[in-house]
Amino acid sequence: MRCEDLLGGVKRYQNMTSYDEAYWECFPRRDVWENYSSLTEENAKNIVVQFLRKWHVRGKINIPKLCVVWIKLGEDMDALRNFDFSNVELEGEGITDIIKHCFKKLREVLGPTGISKVLHMCNPKLFIMWDKNIRDGYGVSKNEQGYILFMKLMQNELREAFKTDSEGKLKSITQESRKTFTKLVDEYNYAKYK
Repeated sequence: MRCEDLLGGVKRYQNMTSYDEAYWECFPRRDVWENYSSLTEENAKNIVVQFLRKWHVRGKINIPKLCVVWIKLGEDMDALRNFDFSNVELEGEGITDIIKHCFKKLREVLGPTGISKVLHMCNPKLFIMWDKNIRDGYGVSKNEQGYILFMKLMQNELREAFKTDSEGKLKSITQESRKTFTKLVDEYNYAKYK
């Protein structure tokens, strides 16, 4: 996608939905999203599950099990902490194995849409959110291999957008809005496939 396509999708997203309100309510709780040593049932219910519900993630969520899985994610999520979507290497083993492992662990308590949203909130510079419409639009499966393929496709799209951004609009919008590149791509995808 070109830079103008991405920015156009972001603008359409802003006119289509009020999801950003729920996003910005929960996003600042970095003390919850980035703390893998413990997730209290209260924080799981009032932060994590509340966020998922506001983003229309459905299904029963076993909160005690979510807390256990959260702690198991700790080492892997810490290993990914400093990676950024725009420059992470998604080919070969290593990073992709860690991402797949995180996806599989979260699969114990969430479906594919919820998994992507939790991963994004835990590391918003690395993970992109998706939903069924977006997965179907890109023709990727809903498992961990599909998520890796989706990330690779989106990384290529974002690189193309950067190549066509001669005026630095993408960097400017992320600074002004506090949104990550992954959030901008999600907004584009939502507008494109809704």
